[in-house]
Amino acid sequence: MNRYTKKTVVALGLIFGLGLSMVARAGLSEITDQGTTDKPVFPEVTAAWIKDGRYPNLENLSKIRSGMTRDQIMALIEHPIFSEGFRVREWDYLFHFPVADAQGGTRVDTCLYKVVFDKDKLAQSFYWKAVSDRAVCPTQVASAATAAAEPMNLTLSADALFPFNKFSAADLNDSGRQQLNHFAQMVRDSKRDYVLQVTAYTDRIGSDEANFRLSQRRANTIKAYLVGQGVKANAVQAMGAGEANPVVSCSSSLARPALIACLQPNRRVTIEAKLVDMGK
Repeated sequence: MNRYTKKTVVALGLIFGLGLSMVARAGLSEITDQGTTDKPVFPEVTAAWIKDGRYPNLENLSKIRSGMTRDQIMALIEHPIFSEGFRVREWDYLFHFPVADAQGGTRVDTCLYKVVFDKDKLAQSFYWKAVSDRAVCPTQVASAATAAAEPMNLTLSADALFPFNKFSAADLNDSGRQQLNHFAQMVRDSKRDYVLQVTAYTDRIGSDEANFRLSQRRANTIKAYLVGQGVKANAVQAMGAGEANPVVSCSSSLARPALIACLQPNRRVTIEAKLVDMGK
């Protein structure tokens, strides 16, 4: 036993705990290569191997974004506590949030939080589930410390919103709608005034003109959807950027299916929320 350091023992305990959590998990979500799921499957709260859950750092939680690696996620909100094996593509957390109640006291709301990864192990989709009927999760109100102090920004994979080359509201999938719903509610519930800049990007496949038209239609669709969720129409600006500002570059020698997959990060929609200076 003397040859094991304290760090080694802790690491072995962590691995053992992770293995036990995978055994306890009843099922996993069906996840696309793009890191989305129409029906997120949440674990039972009792399956958590850290039974008491965590009180997360709200500032760190607000920094979670699409495209982050597993190490980046863990650096912000630590390791997950359900089914976080080496091959799974979803991580689950049990978080507690102190909330001031109407009587001047404080209650604790508990929520499950899921991070879904794409085939390249990059975080792409995020889901919440309230543990009780009265619990309100952070995406449902702008109650996090930095949500009220900093602009709210969101980057979504276009593939997580629309099928390839599609742009209409009817094409929006369930996971995309859920993320937009959460974002719209954060804006509605905020005590501050925002102007939202919606910018849609395409990959380089196709002509410049066709790509610009597609990106503008997607931006317009997202604007219309947010307005339909109660965001003021004059507070949303929509812009198509075509294939500008690519995130990745891919060889033209790739076969078309491989090229489409390689260029996936370039197909995206960003929503930047800028605070309005009411003094001007």
